[in-house]
Amino acid sequence: MASKIGSLEIDIKANIARLSQDMQAARNEVQKSTRGIQGHVAEMQKNIREHMEGVKKSLEVFKVLTELGGITEIGAKLLELGKSAAEYGMELIEAVWQEVPDFREHYELPDGLYRQNVPAFDEIVVRELLVNALVHRPYTQRGDIFLNLHPDRLEIVNPGPLPLGVTPQNVLHTTVRRNEHLARLFHDLKLMEREGSGFDKIFEVLLSQGRPAPELIETHDRVQVTVRRRILKPEVINFIAKADQTYQLTQRERIALGLLAQHDALTARELTATLELPSVEALQPWLKRLLDWQLVQSAGRTQSTRYFIDPALLRNLDFVGGTTLKRIEPHRLLALIVEDIGRYPQSKIGDIHQRIGLEIPRSRIRRGIEQLLKNGKLHSEGVRSGTRYRLP
Repeated sequence: MASKIGSLEIDIKANIARLSQDMQAARNEVQKSTRGIQGHVAEMQKNIREHMEGVKKSLEVFKVLTELGGITEIGAKLLELGKSAAEYGMELIEAVWQEVPDFREHYELPDGLYRQNVPAFDEIVVRELLVNALVHRPYTQRGDIFLNLHPDRLEIVNPGPLPLGVTPQNVLHTTVRRNEHLARLFHDLKLMEREGSGFDKIFEVLLSQGRPAPELIETHDRVQVTVRRRILKPEVINFIAKADQTYQLTQRERIALGLLAQHDALTARELTATLELPSVEALQPWLKRLLDWQLVQSAGRTQSTRYFIDPALLRNLDFVGGTTLKRIEPHRLLALIVEDIGRYPQSKIGDIHQRIGLEIPRSRIRRGIEQLLKNGKLHSEGVRSGTRYRLP
């Protein structure tokens, strides 16, 4: 028994010794690993310091070059980078438009003996909204742009609020470029029509197609624009198309006509609020010619004035715009003046006015002649009422 206990005691001591050796070896390995990690950390810190020093020196060089005006090459590289970003953005927009099947769906609407196709979502509207989302979003704030497609509507959600000074109540008229250089790049590369927000174009297209105006919602951390799929009044499409063909409507007139065509009537106060105008008096450039042509009717006075479109006119399209020079475009008037003076040199303004057409106000003829003189396309001789005009 004693010999067995002694043998067991020897085995235990041997096992303890081996365990101690293993533990020491493990400690050594841990120390080696720790030294390795510390070495890696030290190396990373060194690299970071060197990188920051390089950035600091680069900024100092850039500052000196800026002061000396010698940043042409750097500016060219930055411009090229910006162009690449803008072109990538348009490739992204093109991919979105091509890959979403709903964007290529159309409605068939009766049009006399024929049928016309109207897109479920107009391409101009979708592209304008996507460009706005890319160009006007705050890139200092995290977040993605979302396109939420529902059976009856399209929602585009952008991170961040509207630019300072822009609200849902004035977006139709107010332009603030949050990313000015990016907006200018998109504009210069013909990737967007202008440097503004484009909401006037979106209003014009939607209302001309008999759809509701876009809905804009702003919260503290996002902006959401909703466009509806449904066409409220299909007859509005042909009505505005024919009115535009007959009278060459301005964008403002198309927007106002589209709004009124969707309602039985709107008061001056309601129309002012819908068009986001500061006062009732500001309605004049939107409605004056429409009232003169009797495309729009009015009843009442001041802010209670009701504006409406005769339902029979909207249904039958039986308006005819007589041929008149009152609506002649400025560049065509200038061409007429040049042609008339070319045939009848040394003419007075009264003679020119008589030959071109008395229905055009004399003041327009005078302004046209002044512009042609300023541009060197006409010469004048004499003074005051005796002034005569000829080609150079």
